[in-house]
Amino acid sequence: MIPMVIAKSKALIHEYIGQFLVISLMIGAYVYNIGFIQLGIPNLGKIKLGIDPNIMGFYMALLAIITASIAVIWGYHLNKKNLSVLKKIDLTLVATFLQLLLTIWAGLMMDPWQLPEWIVLTSVVLGLAIPVSFSLMFDVIPRKNRGLVAGLIAGLAFFLANTSPFPWTIDGFVQESLVSMIPGLLVFALIRLFGKMPSCFPKHTDIEAHEGRFASHNIILVLVLMFTIFFVDSLGFLRIIAEPAIYNQTWHSSIETRGILAVVHLITGIGAGFLYARKNEWTTGILALLLLMIADAFFLLETSLMPSTTILLIASVYCSAVSTYTAINFAIWADISNKDNAVKNAALGIGIGGWLSTFLSTMVAEILQPVVSFQAHLIFPITIAAVGIGAFFLIAVIHRQQNRESPRTKSPE
Repeated sequence: MIPMVIAKSKALIHEYIGQFLVISLMIGAYVYNIGFIQLGIPNLGKIKLGIDPNIMGFYMALLAIITASIAVIWGYHLNKKNLSVLKKIDLTLVATFLQLLLTIWAGLMMDPWQLPEWIVLTSVVLGLAIPVSFSLMFDVIPRKNRGLVAGLIAGLAFFLANTSPFPWTIDGFVQESLVSMIPGLLVFALIRLFGKMPSCFPKHTDIEAHEGRFASHNIILVLVLMFTIFFVDSLGFLRIIAEPAIYNQTWHSSIETRGILAVVHLITGIGAGFLYARKNEWTTGILALLLLMIADAFFLLETSLMPSTTILLIASVYCSAVSTYTAINFAIWADISNKDNAVKNAALGIGIGGWLSTFLSTMVAEILQPVVSFQAHLIFPITIAAVGIGAFFLIAVIHRQQNRESPRTKSPE
């Protein structure tokens, strides 16, 4: 009896250690992407290297296009290889080490002509990393846990980003990235080196427990949904944080204020994971777009006359929206997949729906900021969000009706 209990306990611990390691990997990757890449690199180009905003916008578009292209091509190639989980971990470790070297180079960069070279090399590394790392959500996280795990990843990633002691400059983001990447890289490398990792991960994914809940959903429609949400967020947020009246009272304020936003991120991330697990990507995605539109609309008002508590409340609504759609992003590409397309779907979803959308939007924001007023700028994400809500609500209604008429197409719960 006792040996059986011990054996079951060990198996349970090994199962959850694997999930914990993947969760840690996803959190670190997202903190790196939202901080160092999206905010740090524009700061490096415009402030430290003195590059024109239009050229910087082109560089960010170049990063987006190369990364997404390589991710999709590599994802389609790997999809035919049927890689083991351990092989994916090894490739992720190599990519993370290369990212570490590139991060150090960015911090030391003084010549503006080095930035295009850095953009190309970083895009290649990120493009190679996306399919292998994000497909681990299918391989390691069971379907029954995926929504809540995705919400936890989103909430914790933004919690850490908002409570970070490092300034929002390229030097601050380099330090933050090194602090977050080096310990994780060492832990993964040591576990892998001493042969303890195989017992933490399944040799073969249990298809029945891991196949997506929404394997029948159309990936093109889901791509359009997520592309729209990412685009709206980046287009609005990068202009909002350029306004001192908002930025200095929220994301650049005291640790207490940033702590409130961090807690909002954590709670709403977990809540969104729970909602997604009970419903689907359409319900949760429309909610995220609605929250983004509401926050942007309130920021249109004269913020210089608002009390700080009002600005903090609006920022909290914005944070809720971001955690909500990020939770979807971590789960949905695994949840619309089966064993034959998980790597390909991760590449398409993260590469196009997330990465390409975010940095094309970053390019647009960089170009618009010097020539368009704050109020005029925010009209763009508000309009896109409004149109998206109407279109996606219609799609959700049609999809629900089709499921009622054809129960056979429903994915396993």
